[in-house]
Amino acid sequence: MHTGGRPDRSRLRAAGRFQGEFLAVVADVVAERNTRLCSALLLTRAHGIADMELSGHPGPDSLGTTPEEIVDTLVRMVTDAGAAT
Repeated sequence: MHTGGRPDRSRLRAAGRFQGEFLAVVADVVAERNTRLCSALLLTRAHGIADMELSGHPGPDSLGTTPEEIVDTLVRMVTDAGAAT
């Protein structure tokens, strides 16, 4: 989470390394031209799912599902769509 102020250089380097590795993993399962879009979809949705989980929203009693099921479905959808387009 970004708390304002000047970013720490070590965090920026770590984020850069993570981004490269993440893009490589996504590129392995989607068409090369879709790597950045699919990566953005996965990252933004993962953040949203985590935020919702912290607030207690996704669960069997509220949405009838779990965060794990949502992530599994998202990955399947992105993989299928990324490979098809």
